[in-house]
Amino acid sequence: MDIRSRPAPPDAIPVAGLDRLRIAARRTTLLRSVLGLTAVALLTAAVLTARSLQVPADRLVPSGRSGVIAIDLSRSVNGSRQAEMARVLQRFAVPGQRVGLVIFSDTAYELLPPGSPGSELRRLIHLLTPFRVKPRGKKLRLPETPWDVSFRSGTVISAGLAMARRAVLRHGQSRSTVLLVSDLSALADDLPRVANEIIALRRDRIELRIVAVSPTESDRATFERLVGKSAFVPPSSLGRGGLRGYVEAVIDEPVPGGLAGLALALLAVLALNELWCGRLLAPGVKTQEAA
Repeated sequence: MDIRSRPAPPDAIPVAGLDRLRIAARRTTLLRSVLGLTAVALLTAAVLTARSLQVPADRLVPSGRSGVIAIDLSRSVNGSRQAEMARVLQRFAVPGQRVGLVIFSDTAYELLPPGSPGSELRRLIHLLTPFRVKPRGKKLRLPETPWDVSFRSGTVISAGLAMARRAVLRHGQSRSTVLLVSDLSALADDLPRVANEIIALRRDRIELRIVAVSPTESDRATFERLVGKSAFVPPSSLGRGGLRGYVEAVIDEPVPGGLAGLALALLAVLALNELWCGRLLAPGVKTQEAA
């Protein structure tokens, strides 16, 4: 039997004016193409805008500045102080954070140059974090470090400050901040040199901030006289470490106007697509969902 003589299905709708229907179909296809390309362009622009956003800099290092951490690994830094230092470093070991690192005892050297990724701090964090000897035991032990035998000795804070200052100047970092992380147990004959380094830091327009790790009252008072109480910062004012802190840092910031505008434009395009390019329903015919 000729297919053209076959009877129409019972649910078919007779349509007149197929030429006008073809014109409407072509117009809908054109609209969908334009709206689809517009949506892709807006989505691409939104992604590029979001990628260019920076995680908010911590309150220690204002926007546009770099930072160098000078950390004390002298013999006076015991297990509990090491663990506290590890927690301080953890707050900088986040994606997008850029830091330099100097370690010191009676001598100092630059372990990470300014601008290094914060994730590089994780190796040192591991070496400073006590671990349990047995899975359920209470006894803690410190990992062996490369500095235990020949490096760790007395506390010469001036050496750490001098090395941090030279690292900043050598790498051309202007408007920088040096963060001193120490128990502040400085040798008496080192205090005049510390004072000279503080003067040099101010001359070179390098800010000094201090995280005091379980210092004695007398040691803290000595440094308060040298740099002032305002130079001391609590760990809570530093960068926020870990993935949760990274997400919270982003969420706390207001959404940029450009990104919000792109999102609204994309929603508008999607709404127009639904309005202009939806399914064509013949009058009097109910959809399957409404039946």
